Amino acid sequence: MPTDSNQSNSTAPVNPLPPVVIALALAVALPELLFTFAAQGWLGDELLSLRTSAAEVFGFFIARVDWMIEAGTLRLAYLWPFFTYPFIQAEFMQAIFVAVFVLALGKMIAEALGQAAVLVIFFGGSVLGALVYAAISDSQIPLFGGYPGAFALIGAFSFTLWQRLRASGGQVRQAFGLFGLFTLILIGYGVFLSPGIVWIAQLVGLWVGFLIAYPFYPGNWSRILSRIRARG
Repeated sequence: MPTDSNQSNSTAPVNPLPPVVIALALAVALPELLFTFAAQGWLGDELLSLRTSAAEVFGFFIARVDWMIEAGTLRLAYLWPFFTYPFIQAEFMQAIFVAVFVLALGKMIAEALGQAAVLVIFFGGSVLGALVYAAISDSQIPLFGGYPGAFALIGAFSFTLWQRLRASGGQVRQAFGLFGLFTLILIGYGVFLSPGIVWIAQLVGLWVGFLIAYPFYPGNWSRILSRIRARG
């Protein structure tokens, strides 16, 4: 019969990463490995510009959205880039930052809100960020990179932290301080440093993540349904 010490030794020191978080991180890391190998010439000279080719295929083009609006129809080939552009990074360091955000914040969000929430928040921030970007820009350069989804996770984490601090009587300013800090950083970068307005998609992702987290937080969905029934 195992002793208490054996039981404690067999207990993992930290909770394992949720499968959905691992899948998202791999979806960011694996393409970047291919792009890095290709840029070094390890995959052959014909694939030296693999990153550029991938951005043209999997990136989000505003012109395609404009075409669907003018034609009044939806085309699947123009829709799936909404969900693929977050996994094509502009450079190696961007892939590192996005993967770290996904692993660290995705784990905490999955534990607090559920694994489905991680997917909805990440892709919700990415899709809505791209839509707002398309609405205010006429750029012919494809939008790609995982920052809108990563900032959506930051927004969701800020909301979760706010709810927990409010429930425990803590200082909710800590949660809003984090959220406000990233908002100011994105606006400051966009106004003074960014050559374009891609930062708008990232800012939208941050705010969307904060809002989407609300119905996933324990107890909030029941409150939403109760309010709907009361008004009905």
